[in-house]
This record gives sequence, C-alpha cells and structure tokens, in this order.
Amino acid sequence: MRLSYTSKDILGYRLFCGPYDMPDEASARAQAEADDVGIGAQGMSIAPAPPGDAFVFRAPAGDFGGSAAVSRRNGLTLFGATTVWSGEGDITYPTTWLPAKDLAPGCQSMIDPPTSRGFDLGGVQPLADADRLAAIATVWNTALPDGLWKNDYIFDAVVLLYPRTVGGTNPATAELVVLVNSGWLE
Repeated sequence: MRLSYTSKDILGYRLFCGPYDMPDEASARAQAEADDVGIGAQGMSIAPAPPGDAFVFRAPAGDFGGSAAVSRRNGLTLFGATTVWSGEGDITYPTTWLPAKDLAPGCQSMIDPPTSRGFDLGGVQPLADADRLAAIATVWNTALPDGLWKNDYIFDAVVLLYPRTVGGTNPATAELVVLVNSGWLE
C-alpha cells in the first residue's frame, strides 16, 4: 500500500499472490533485476540476513540510484523505485496500482497489527518508529487486514520510506510503502 508521507492518505495498493518459495539473496536479486525495477543486481542489502519478511535492496544514488523489495516467502518482487539526485525518482514496480477507495478507509480492523519493521530507503538506517507505527495504523484502518485474515494468517509487515530524492526527505513528495505479508500456516 502506498501512503502520502505527510498526510498518510492512501495513494493506491496492489496484491501479489504466489506459492511459497524461500529464495536466497542471490535469487531475490535476480528476481528484482528480471522485473527491471531499476537497481539491477548491484544494490546493497539493508535488511539483516536472512530476513523473514522481505529482502530490501538499495543502490545509493550518486546521480541515480534505486531500491527494491522482494518477498522472502514467495520470491516475488513487491516494490521497485528510482532515486534521483536533483530531481524526483519514480516507482518502477509495480507499474499499476488499484484505487484506495476499494480498501474501505475508515473501517477499523478487528485484529491486532503484526510485528513490523521499517527502513528509510534514503539511507541504511531503520525507519523512525513514529513513521512505521503511523503507516501500520493507516493500513489497519481499512478492510484489508480483516479481508486477509478471513482466509490467511498475517505474518508481519515492512514499512519503507521512499524519499524519491537524494540528500534528505522532501515531505511533499515522499511516500511510505507498507508491505503486509500473509499466507497459510503450514
């Protein structure tokens, strides 16, 4: 789910489904490169190895850089974006997003949020807890968690601060991307 950094308004969402497949880091890098997210295989991993939720890669920008996230549970690319030095990067993957109204914002979930962690894609530091928790609260104020919980288990979530630019976060253009991981318990 994409959120405005300042208002936490939902900008769009996507669902990714696939069979369980626990890729290693090399396979996750190859998948991000195959999906042409904009970082290729050279991005540094900023998630502790091996992550339980998602591989998060970042290619620092001199003039141009980028970021990607690949699911640790099914090997699918979940997010890709470019970062530009004196301009504005763009989300490269997925290329289309579903409308926020479909998620029934304002529909408070009946289940507790899962464990989560966050990353600031502008650097290698963890995302501030206040930003991570605010993003999770926005997601949990929609019908999405209860819809997922109806058929699956919600494992965890990852929140990414996507700054679009290098040298600091411009709150007017930055976004938060929330990756909610769910599936069957085996």
